[in-house]
Amino acid sequence: MYDISRKLYRLTDLYIAQDIKRADYLSSRRALVLEKKSVEERAMLLERNTGYWLEPMREWIKDASKLPEAAKSKDLSSKKSSLRKIFGSNLILRNKEIQENPMNQWATLRVARKKFSENELSFILAAGLGFEPR
Repeated sequence: MYDISRKLYRLTDLYIAQDIKRADYLSSRRALVLEKKSVEERAMLLERNTGYWLEPMREWIKDASKLPEAAKSKDLSSKKSSLRKIFGSNLILRNKEIQENPMNQWATLRVARKKFSENELSFILAAGLGFEPR
């Protein structure tokens, strides 16, 4: 939300300095105000219903913890199910190799796995900060 407020401030400065036309200013301002309101509403929803995000996060953690078993398994259906959860239907076959583009949360997990060796698995599974609200 801070980023949106900063953009609104900069947009207002541009308008005051007469660097943009009034119509452009009003349309850009309207879009930013709507985005800010949407973010505020989502934040309020999360504050009111603290369990709103908990169940999807719990399911994601369970799915992520099953990945090493699925990779070692010879059961193709479990591998396919795991790949579908990670990549959705965005798998592409190119030169007889699968090209993938993981969704955001899985891409983050991939980066974490690359940064730490197998001996440091605890850093991935138990991060420094928990899920507790601040």
